[in-house]
Amino acid sequence: MAAGSNGGGRISGHRGAEPRGFPQAAERVVFSAAGRDYRWSDVIAAARARGDWAVPEQRVAGGTAAKGRVAEWRRARGLLSADETVTWLDRWGLEMSDVHRHLGHAGDAPEPPVGDGLERVAWAEAVCSGALDGVAWGLAARVAVSTDPPSSESALDAAAFARLDAEFGRWREGIEAGDAVFAIIESNAAGWVSVVAHGLAFSNLDVAREALLCVRVDGLTFAHVSELSGAEVVESRDLLDDLGEPVRRLVASALPGDVLGPLADAGAYRLLKLVSKSSPDATDPVVLARARALAVTRALDRASAANIVWHDRL
Repeated sequence: MAAGSNGGGRISGHRGAEPRGFPQAAERVVFSAAGRDYRWSDVIAAARARGDWAVPEQRVAGGTAAKGRVAEWRRARGLLSADETVTWLDRWGLEMSDVHRHLGHAGDAPEPPVGDGLERVAWAEAVCSGALDGVAWGLAARVAVSTDPPSSESALDAAAFARLDAEFGRWREGIEAGDAVFAIIESNAAGWVSVVAHGLAFSNLDVAREALLCVRVDGLTFAHVSELSGAEVVESRDLLDDLGEPVRRLVASALPGDVLGPLADAGAYRLLKLVSKSSPDATDPVVLARARALAVTRALDRASAANIVWHDRL
């Protein structure tokens, strides 16, 4: 069945006047921690306190959203039938016009409201985009690592959210400076090898093969081949794990100075000259940043599993 139709037109229809403020769905419990329930309205309040809620409010209709984009949006959420789409929209207090607005389809969406009506636009955009789930996770993360999470009797005001943010920042800094970071680097020694390479890209396979012969047989440098062919020499710096196959496999067994290719890549044919490979260590800012991020993620997963009970997700 085509997107936006259920035989009776309910999905694409509008079921009444645009409500003011947030729908009833905003009062559903999202997660619980330390004996306290957190609702979607609490999640929004936390986002407002951090200044994050202004972003979805700025989204307005414009342009054209093809039916294919609507169908893709539905598939991404597992809404394979019109009835499933209606149920999902009802559950979140939305209309199909909200989806069209999110996708930039001005024709089927009402004019953007002003004043209090922007609350509903913000809600609709945050739900349709999935951003609301990320905001909820952000609040849950702060509660999960807090040594003194809000009690059921305490107020969830700007001061409480600021305290949670500050405590989360200190917790994260402690994790990033801890021994776990160095252990992660050591355990990823094989995949986090730093690779520096020079590349030449050609639109024609025969030209790429000829360029390879010029380098391997005639001893021309990449710079010389670049001058002759007009192809630009591009330097790349990657971790081995970030390279796609078959490049990763070839680079893993190559030595500095080796020339690889031609390699098919998005309609082009590339030659790669391996400049250097170096084992990961904490002096490499890319490696250090990745290890720190992974250490925080793992510690946060443990804290969340121990302290957070989820009740509602997008």
